[in-house]
Amino acid sequence: MDIVIKGHPYPVRFGLKFVKEVNGRETTPVDGLIGVEQGIGLNLMIANIIDGSVEALANAIMTANNTEDPKLKEDDLREYLEDESTNIDEVFKKVLGFFENANCTRRTFQSVKESADTAKKLQEAELKARLGEQN
Repeated sequence: MDIVIKGHPYPVRFGLKFVKEVNGRETTPVDGLIGVEQGIGLNLMIANIIDGSVEALANAIMTANNTEDPKLKEDDLREYLEDESTNIDEVFKKVLGFFENANCTRRTFQSVKESADTAKKLQEAELKARLGEQN
């Protein structure tokens, strides 16, 4: 998989090294197991990208390129994402597509996406109910 920035293709790999690195950034205690933590960084990264976090988007791209060559420079990525001619919505779609299609991230992506869709439906129903009460 590649992402093209300033006309140059940069390979990205959403593999096991990517998952281990991202999960190691954020952990949470496991219920019932004293001193045991579980990595949740991938879940949070995907959720934040779904929610439109450009910072999470940039982190995902940089991390996915860490094991690949040529290396993407952070300044080049920043300039690309800030450039008004960049269709940022397409970049979000492409990166979410990488998560959805890569073997090591697919199941987590599906789980987070389902949770996000359910939460959105619940929020919409709650808003609709509140608006109905006001009328």
